[in-house]
Amino acid sequence: MGAAAVGVLTGATTSFAEPLCAFRTEAGAIVYSNTPSNDGVCASEANALPAPAPSLSTIARYGGVVSRYAARYGVPTRLVHAVIATESAYNPGALSSRGACGLMQLMPETAKRYGVTELFDPDANIRAGVAHLRDLLNMFRGDTRLAVAAYNAGAEAVRRYSGVPPFAETRQYVARVLSRLNPRALAGLTRNPPPGKAVRPAIEVRVTSSGTVSWAN
Repeated sequence: MGAAAVGVLTGATTSFAEPLCAFRTEAGAIVYSNTPSNDGVCASEANALPAPAPSLSTIARYGGVVSRYAARYGVPTRLVHAVIATESAYNPGALSSRGACGLMQLMPETAKRYGVTELFDPDANIRAGVAHLRDLLNMFRGDTRLAVAAYNAGAEAVRRYSGVPPFAETRQYVARVLSRLNPRALAGLTRNPPPGKAVRPAIEVRVTSSGTVSWAN
């Protein structure tokens, strides 16, 4: 895996042997816990463990799989890494309160659609997640911003609002994924769409010194 892909996310690492519960706080942070709540689904924010940042070696562990499926489906490697970093922080055992599983946080129905039976298997999880990204990119005519929004909120929500849905979680999610990409590379994020279908202008991502993320075309 190249330095660009490795540079998607760095920091200290902690490994987990068992699936964890994961959820987003109101501020948008993803937290994990191995202590379920009373309903057996997810721990409270007070008892949750902060999501650890993966090391370069953790990211590199999945580099070959990411590159293989990114090439197969024509999805930029950096985009796949950005989604994995945002979804699970490279924890293959991540389990959300909504039932999303693994590195790319596949919902069971999405996994079934792409023929995945072992949701926590990194190879199968990444394959299905990348194939899903490809389908969303095709669906939204190569618009990476809308494809990423649909990955989080669902394609129907993006259609309903004719753009990124006005959900705080989704908008924060899109900002995080796009902020992990090189803004100058956004114009080449996808394969050429079918003839006759227009591609929307590339989105420029701006991150201020205070951490505020915005995008514009």
